[in-house]
Amino acid sequence: MNGDAVGVVPATGASYVSILHGQRSADGRQRAVGERIDRARGQEAWREEGHKEIIPEVKSKGGNTGEVTNEQVNLMLRLYEDRREPRLREARDWFSANFHVKTADDLMRVCPPGSKENTYMRMVLGYWEMVASIVNRGLIDEDFFFESNGEQWAVWEQVKPVIGAWRAMFSSPHFLGNLETQCKRLEAWREKRSPGSNDAIRKVLAQMQQPTQAPKAQAASG
Repeated sequence: MNGDAVGVVPATGASYVSILHGQRSADGRQRAVGERIDRARGQEAWREEGHKEIIPEVKSKGGNTGEVTNEQVNLMLRLYEDRREPRLREARDWFSANFHVKTADDLMRVCPPGSKENTYMRMVLGYWEMVASIVNRGLIDEDFFFESNGEQWAVWEQVKPVIGAWRAMFSSPHFLGNLETQCKRLEAWREKRSPGSNDAIRKVLAQMQQPTQAPKAQAASG
């Protein structure tokens, strides 16, 4: 088949007709070349008049605001899917509603070793420590991640009262260190974008905890 052929279509009587670009004659080929030159000159003149071709820009590097790779998007979506796993979702719901501790005694009461509640606690803390480690290493653009993720900050706020006791107990000063580092950065990022938002969120969290703490206090006094 001729190298200029672009396709084949069926013709009457089961025969086939080749569709060719241009004319087979020398004059036809020269005209085709001349037309291409004219088009090229026209485009050049169009650009010189101040027009620019619109070409979609593809970001290939991460690390700066707005520069997010496909790999980073896919990784964040994968982390989101993991968070929706039924048992982890159940653990997150339990942690948000029940993990309101101030002392080591509270820890033993709320989630004693070997209990389902202790498993829930370890699932939630383990998940967010892992995610923080990934983001802290730059595998997901930080701004991109912070724009749609804040639950880890609430988890850290609930853990802060007992983190010192935990670290002393385990002789591990860096226990949950990735989560701590990320939440400090998230707090600074949020405050820069929306001054006063951190204090407002803390007040909302405190109000949410009051209804769950009141029955526990009554049960303890009774």
